[in-house]
Amino acid sequence: MRDALALPASELVADRPPGLHPTRSARIEVAGQPVGYVGEIDPAVLEAYDLGGRVGWLELDLTTLLAVPHGEPRYHPISRYPSSDVDLAFAVADDVPAGAIGATLREAAGDLLADLWLFDVYRDATLGEGRRSLAYRLRLQAADRTLTDADVAAVRAAGIDAVTERHGASLRA
Repeated sequence: MRDALALPASELVADRPPGLHPTRSARIEVAGQPVGYVGEIDPAVLEAYDLGGRVGWLELDLTTLLAVPHGEPRYHPISRYPSSDVDLAFAVADDVPAGAIGATLREAAGDLLADLWLFDVYRDATLGEGRRSLAYRLRLQAADRTLTDADVAAVRAAGIDAVTERHGASLRA
């Protein structure tokens, strides 16, 4: 969304809006302004309405979102060189926002990062009380060359070091 609308500084901020799960929800902010919420419906609400399973929620105030100053869309030339994907999973405390870890990975990867996404959230007793695993895929690519194993290894190491130092996370094997 951020790139398609050329929005400035969007982020997810941990929040507990009424009716949403207290640890699986967030406020969406763009340029410091709240524009909506995303998360999972609180299990008590699901039970009250006799709904089974888990239900997601997305709420956007389009009037506010579209009123935020937008930049010019950024276009990047398509690289003729192949990309390399790196998957990293971290065990981290529940109160550490997934967006903060993503931002740290973006910064550590630098110009070689073509894309980043969170693809798995895992909870298990083996991780410890109050901890979860967050798994990210980093797509690395250069516009002027094929990346070497050393290039990919350096980005991987920088990402691991940054996340473990800043967020008290540990790399999962």
